[in-house]
Amino acid sequence: MRKVSMATRRELVEAVGERYRAADRTSKGKVLDEFVAVTGLHRKHAMRILRGKAPSRQTARPERRIYTEAVRTALILLWEASDRLCGKRLRPLIPILIEAMEGHGHLDLEPAIKAKLLQMSAATIDRALKTVRESSPRLRRRGVAGSELTRLVQQRTELVNMLRAFLYELGHVVPQGVNNLPRIAAIITESNSDLPEIARIECRDLLEQIEAMTVRIATSDRRIKDLAGQADMARRLQTMPGVGPMPALAVEAFAPPMESFKCGRDFTAWLGLVPKQHSSGGKTRHGRVSKAGQSDIRQLLIMGAMSRLNWMGRKSIPETPWLARMLARKPRMLVAIALANKMARMIWAMLTKQEDYRTPATAIAA
Repeated sequence: MRKVSMATRRELVEAVGERYRAADRTSKGKVLDEFVAVTGLHRKHAMRILRGKAPSRQTARPERRIYTEAVRTALILLWEASDRLCGKRLRPLIPILIEAMEGHGHLDLEPAIKAKLLQMSAATIDRALKTVRESSPRLRRRGVAGSELTRLVQQRTELVNMLRAFLYELGHVVPQGVNNLPRIAAIITESNSDLPEIARIECRDLLEQIEAMTVRIATSDRRIKDLAGQADMARRLQTMPGVGPMPALAVEAFAPPMESFKCGRDFTAWLGLVPKQHSSGGKTRHGRVSKAGQSDIRQLLIMGAMSRLNWMGRKSIPETPWLARMLARKPRMLVAIALANKMARMIWAMLTKQEDYRTPATAIAA
């Protein structure tokens, strides 16, 4: 197919355009075929050119949007309510957060401000929140310490399970748990063991990695305890049974001010420790736990509640009549979630009243 220059193409358009627009349907097809064969253009594009409707290459620049301080203040409130998400994750949640917070009376926005918030892009949200992120990074770093310890424990567990699986292939069965590491070391270092030499080398390498990971876990654990002892809020939270340094630091780092919740039940709903509602026609139906809130605090509270339900926790912490009745008729995991819900409500009360934990008997006497 022979191509023509732009000047020749414009001349062809001027010459053929009038004939194409004046022709009937059959003649238009023939004219269009000849024009496409000469110019090499796409058929649809050639039709637009001959009709005189060629698209313009210049587009008008959109008007620059200006967001006032009132819009930024409302955005910061939504950002805090969403657990300080990045702009990419916060943008699709803004309509849901506005509706929920206005419905519960936590937010009252003018229509103009609401429209500005809904049209903000993810990049604009990040730029607007840059200064407030940089001004308060200290508490976030406290929460990162707990995340680091969790990651290290998971990595050590993976190494231990890898070593157990390797020994199982060679005929040695070892139970689960880090406490069985001395037993594994004895199998590897035994002089009359049936392990091949190459297997001993691999197992010793895994043991060295596990020992190095254990040292890092101990260091991180000491760092978390030191941080939890320095903060007044974390110290107060640790007076509650089942709340250790990690849950205390997580509440301090990730939870918004407790004054933003009207009651303890609102705080538990923000954590996702409440059942889903499937009610209809006046009949109440509760589903599983929603898990719709802050996952770090929720998981740590449930782990703390489970520690109170094992034999050591039940031996060291007096059982309340409510907990004893629950354990008698409900599964342990369900009781742990209910206890975590109760612990979250107690945390709200302790922080709003600025008081340490009191046992139920002491609280009733007071």
